[in-house]
Amino acid sequence: MPSLPVTTTSAEAAYRDVLAGCGAVLPQRDRIDALVVEQISSGTGKPTDSPNDVGGWPDLAAGTRAMGPASQQRVRLGAGPADGAPGP
Repeated sequence: MPSLPVTTTSAEAAYRDVLAGCGAVLPQRDRIDALVVEQISSGTGKPTDSPNDVGGWPDLAAGTRAMGPASQQRVRLGAGPADGAPGP
């Protein structure tokens, strides 16, 4: 049975690639993911047991919510409102 080609990288390149793309990175990395990546990169990270370990819950304006990939896709397809609220 034929196999698909596989591209391999060094452990160092894989480490850099994972850190570059992990977490909430689009349109930019959020505050907490940036903190976690910085701590991993510097070797100062530790397990978190509470939102207080990463500076608390993020501040969100009243009545807003983050648009996840599913909400963004609905907006692109015209199947939901631009604010990402559930469609009809």
